[in-house]
Amino acid sequence: MRYVWLILGNIWMAPNTIVSALYLGVLAAFGQVRYDGVGEWSVNLLVVEDSWLWRYMDRGGWNGFASGVFVTMREFYPRGYRHEERHVIQQLWLGPLQYPLYVMMSVFIWVFLRDLHSYYHHPLEVDARRYAGQQIDIPKSQWKDSETDRWAWWILLVTSGVLTNAVTSANVI
Repeated sequence: MRYVWLILGNIWMAPNTIVSALYLGVLAAFGQVRYDGVGEWSVNLLVVEDSWLWRYMDRGGWNGFASGVFVTMREFYPRGYRHEERHVIQQLWLGPLQYPLYVMMSVFIWVFLRDLHSYYHHPLEVDARRYAGQQIDIPKSQWKDSETDRWAWWILLVTSGVLTNAVTSANVI
């Protein structure tokens, strides 16, 4: 039965995997990631140390991400890897709806649940941490961005340079 579930899930999340294969293929062509084997649920890619992607992820404070059937990590360690594989399993369930649902849940938390963090309290992240045996409840004192800033998406803008370039070009700094 597991194989039926795996085949149907992969068909359902094929759009995620196709898009991911395209951009991860470009990253591989430019030496940012390399193949690192196959896991129970995923194809593993290792971020090349000191590459642009490595530095980008380091600035953002994150070690890996799951996209389609791919788990891409700077360092494969057991709990982090299980966390990302859980995201692959979530995509088997949610298919192409996973990305918009993820963003919508983040926005909902940020707008309506004022005491919660849009990442640390996100149901899919809590599920992944539980599956990996990681700390589930993250107190405000451990939030990476700050106790008052509950919006994790700004990190992507800062680390990509979009926000810092806009601020610099406006002569704010």
